[in-house]
Amino acid sequence: MVVGFASGQIPQIKANYLLVKNIEISGLQWSDYRDRQPERVGAVQHKLNELHGAGLIKPRIALRMPVESAVRGLLAVDERSVTGRVVLTFD
Repeated sequence: MVVGFASGQIPQIKANYLLVKNIEISGLQWSDYRDRQPERVGAVQHKLNELHGAGLIKPRIALRMPVESAVRGLLAVDERSVTGRVVLTFD
C-alpha cells in the first residue's frame, strides 16, 4: 500500500514486475478519508495506538529532540537528512 512519498519523488512502478510476481499495489489519499469519514479515521487511529502500546508496531525514529529545537527538526525533514520520524520531546 502506498500512503505517501517522503522522499519527495514519486517512484515509477513497472507493470510487468507486478504481473510476473503476481502482486498488486494500491494507494490512498489519507486526507480524503479524514474529511469524509472522520469517525472511521478516529477508530483506526485508536487501534494503531493500541498496537503501538502493545509493542506490535514500532515506528522508525530517526531523531529525538526537545520541542525548543523544532525548527532544526523541520529543517532535517525538509533537507531529507533523516530516515524515519523526528520526535519532539517535552521536559
